[in-house]
Amino acid sequence: MNFVCSLACSQEFKRVNNIMGVCEYCKNERIIRDAKRIDGKDCYFCCDGCKMIFCHELEKTWGKHCSLCAYCHSISKTVVTAKYEGTDEEFCSEDCSSKFKMLFCCVSLIGSSSTAQTNWLDWSVSGGHTSY
Repeated sequence: MNFVCSLACSQEFKRVNNIMGVCEYCKNERIIRDAKRIDGKDCYFCCDGCKMIFCHELEKTWGKHCSLCAYCHSISKTVVTAKYEGTDEEFCSEDCSSKFKMLFCCVSLIGSSSTAQTNWLDWSVSGGHTSY
């Protein structure tokens, strides 16, 4: 796996290493600009325009669907909605919803734990004395 610092470096890396693919929308073989998992299939796009038009056509064909899973960032015909902290989140499956819930709960626990640690640190720095 290779990591790059920017989109420009990513494009250059793909060009130099001949990382080509067939665009899902225009069907031309070009340097891959973006990849998206759509209904369990990896789809490649040569530009943002092709990806945008492809997704717009999916909306017309599928109707209501998961346009961006909050957990895995894929697109799916199936949509599962769940509420977290008053916000509706969309998922491509019950499995992603459940994983998100577990992650969401763990982050909440860590957040409350770090607050308790900060309070203890404040107390210990003051010599265990509280000021009134």
